[in-house]
Amino acid sequence: MNTLQKIISLMTLFTLCLILPATALNQSDLDKADLLFASNQDEEGMKLVESLMNGSLNDKEKSELLWRQSQFSHELTEKAKSEGASKDETLSMYKEGMELAAEAISLNADSAWAYYWRAANLGSWGSTKGIADSLGSLGDMKSDLYACLKIDPDNSDAWSVLAIINADVPGVLGGSIDKAVSQDRKGASLWNGNGIPNLEVYGEMANHLISRDWDSSKRNKKLKAKSKNYAKAGDIFEQAEYFEGAVDFNKAPAYSSKKLSQMSDKEEAADLLKWLITKLENLSDINDFQQSKLDGFKDSLQGI
Repeated sequence: MNTLQKIISLMTLFTLCLILPATALNQSDLDKADLLFASNQDEEGMKLVESLMNGSLNDKEKSELLWRQSQFSHELTEKAKSEGASKDETLSMYKEGMELAAEAISLNADSAWAYYWRAANLGSWGSTKGIADSLGSLGDMKSDLYACLKIDPDNSDAWSVLAIINADVPGVLGGSIDKAVSQDRKGASLWNGNGIPNLEVYGEMANHLISRDWDSSKRNKKLKAKSKNYAKAGDIFEQAEYFEGAVDFNKAPAYSSKKLSQMSDKEEAADLLKWLITKLENLSDINDFQQSKLDGFKDSLQGI
């Protein structure tokens, strides 16, 4: 290649770089954002994803950043609320979180986490607004959680939120603490056994076991019917409501030396909480979120 050809090639390459800019987003950027979220560094995480939005991105990449903005927005709103932010300010922030998630969905309808965080922001908005609005938002919340789980059936957080809804909604309106425990078990079953389990999922399961408060006899007596209902369930959501019927009660769970058949709800909850406390106390470095959970687990254990 002569000098003139080299010059022409370089000019062509330069022109292509101008009109076809490289994608600015890579997996390491997303991994860093997720690490910041996991370590409770929400302000830093929000700044990172906002800065990444300035790059040349396709719709799917924008969606990945938008749902993470919704996620960080939710956590920052929770923090602001705990620090005394006004009701109007809090509601506005939750609404912004919903809008970010909605935009993520509009760009990528297959984004499971976008549906999850729209549901989370909506649920928090409803509970802040008041009981009527909280109950009124349940249909849309469940719709988003179902959409999330249809895309990603292994999303333990979404199963846990469905359990919370079942536990908190009065029975006359369709709530069921028993079905909540089954949904908790479904979410907990998705842990791979490595590292720290999902503290939200396992913590809520302990809370719901305490609330249900069945003795070992009643637990075992109900299993047969649950097993039948689980087997004939029409979809994954109905299955989850009877998931306890698919659990082997003749085995001991990871958090106890006793078989499930030998324990009452409160005995299981106590062993579960002790296990979570030990897991957290054995960490060499504990973040604010984990410390908050540790304190809460200790309080729950004392209250049994």
